[in-house]
Amino acid sequence: MLKFFKRTIFILIIITGSFIMAFPSHSNAVSQKMNLTYLYAGTTSIYINNIDRCKGAVNVVCPDYLEIYESGDLKILPKADEDFVKAMHARGIKVIPFLSNHWERELGRAALNNRTQLAEQILSAVNQFNFDGVNIDIENLTHDDRSNYTDFIRLVRQKLPPDKTVSIAVAANPYGSYHGWAGSYDYKALGNLCDFILVMTYDESYYGSLEGPVASSSFVENSMKYALTQIPANKLLLGIPFYGRYWKQGATVGGNALTAYDIEALMSKYNGKVTYDKNTQTAKVTVEIKPGDNKSTVWGGRVLGQGKYYIYYDNEQSVKYKLNLVHKYNLLGTGSWCLGQESLRTWDYYERWLNGKYFNDILGHFAQDDIMALANKGWMIGVSSASFAPNRTLTRAEAAIVMVRALGLEDQPPAEPYSDTVQHYARDMIGIARKYQIMLGVGDNKFEPNKPLTREQMAMILDRILVLPNPAKSNPFTDISPEKNPLSYDAIMRLAANDIAKGSVDGRYVPEGYVHRGELAAFINRASVYEMTYPEVIDPEISSPENIVEPR
Repeated sequence: MLKFFKRTIFILIIITGSFIMAFPSHSNAVSQKMNLTYLYAGTTSIYINNIDRCKGAVNVVCPDYLEIYESGDLKILPKADEDFVKAMHARGIKVIPFLSNHWERELGRAALNNRTQLAEQILSAVNQFNFDGVNIDIENLTHDDRSNYTDFIRLVRQKLPPDKTVSIAVAANPYGSYHGWAGSYDYKALGNLCDFILVMTYDESYYGSLEGPVASSSFVENSMKYALTQIPANKLLLGIPFYGRYWKQGATVGGNALTAYDIEALMSKYNGKVTYDKNTQTAKVTVEIKPGDNKSTVWGGRVLGQGKYYIYYDNEQSVKYKLNLVHKYNLLGTGSWCLGQESLRTWDYYERWLNGKYFNDILGHFAQDDIMALANKGWMIGVSSASFAPNRTLTRAEAAIVMVRALGLEDQPPAEPYSDTVQHYARDMIGIARKYQIMLGVGDNKFEPNKPLTREQMAMILDRILVLPNPAKSNPFTDISPEKNPLSYDAIMRLAANDIAKGSVDGRYVPEGYVHRGELAAFINRASVYEMTYPEVIDPEISSPENIVEPR
């Protein structure tokens, strides 16, 4: 007997196609968002090389040129370079150096106590090097410094001419706290004074903290929601970390930082496993350095010995999630820490996603919004960082992957593979779909993973897992019947009765029609919320290829 259990899962589903109904076109006009990045611990040549690798995506850079003496006076580092400024201006990039106290509270307070003179010194430096403004990054103060910090920013704004920008980096404040480090920033007053403000939506977990994400979705989004109550959206930058943090199994303290570049190289060298948590929109990498490996390995200046490591960072999927928040809240753009630490593929997609262009082949497509909704959820991804291929026919293997992801089952152990999926790239996902009877074989212990998915098969898949409230009605389609479609007729009727299955303009369902990738995005995203039910484990007696199969 089948042992069923019920889970309430949210999935949006509609069956449609480009031949079924007309969809509104989408405008391609997109305003350019600010893409600011910090430059740290490098030379002019390194900075220029890193910037040129961004393929024109970056439009503001903040080099580490300014620090603070113990007296509170401005320290201009020897690396400050007028030629670098000229090189950036030739590329259309603004140069706004950041003033840092490097987390040293007493240096920060010395700066505030010397704020009138320091503001004059900042003006002099901006004029000397032809900077486009200044970015103040004084951290680790407290609520006791709140008024002095605000007054310092007021003085800097007062001194600098209107064509020079004044910006700051502030602590993330997801709970609206008025105490501690977050309490040192008067968001509302600073929003009135500054041209723009970067909210450092990272270091949710840190060195010495419990294991966890550097920047989970709730931490990031709640921080921006609070900031939006105090600061106009067109002055806000969302912080993106180009680094992660690791915890070693058995160690008493964890949370050291590693660059995203090093994390992915480490994962590659030691065959690390990456999982993605949709609840936090964060990637987690598990890496084990075994006794047979090198006794110690240096990554990013850190020595990693033998043992198991758990690493949290923003991979492509989580960065894209955050870039989408820029549009969700109509923010000015993003600010990243820091250039040179990012994953190799970052600049293949960053500018497009930041500016609402996304995949370069979906603009104007009827399923553009559906595609983006599923991409943000991680249910469907592109065929590359730049392309989605919305008009390409969908294979049965691809359909299995999407359905398993939508149901949140991708981490479950799979059933035994079909005879024709043993060597297939989607073997495990197809095995999970088989185990939970989301999709079935076609007979003779075969799945035909590379065959196109038909609209008839899709109807059966959806009907199999949905709990639908309305019973089947009379047949609205001219090309299906119980005699022609004995396996799928009831399923199509139930979907039609619940306004899920739609026919063509001439009243046909077209059961043999192939499902395209863009159409599947519309299937899954444009519908109602349904309760879904499926077997807990496969029952070989019922689910064997000889007893239940998909129609070919």
